[in-house]
Amino acid sequence: MVSRDDLFVPDLVVLRRSGRGRKSMPIGEVPYFLRIDLRDRGPSLVLHELADGEYVPVVAAAGGGTFAMREPFAFEIDPADLLDEEG
Repeated sequence: MVSRDDLFVPDLVVLRRSGRGRKSMPIGEVPYFLRIDLRDRGPSLVLHELADGEYVPVVAAAGGGTFAMREPFAFEIDPADLLDEEG
């Protein structure tokens, strides 16, 4: 995704229409950005929403908590469930 001189490289993109093989998309076509961080102090998820040309965090949770988003689609998970560890 491209915003001015910034480049965001998501692991997964959900589009409302075909990207038609394009290698980049303007951020106006991708108004949400989900960051999944499995490093450091444990897993965390942060959903960012595009507002005035910038991404701002709107939902966040760390392992042991519940990450629950409603836009752009409903999704709920404990970030700790993303780890491949046996208890």
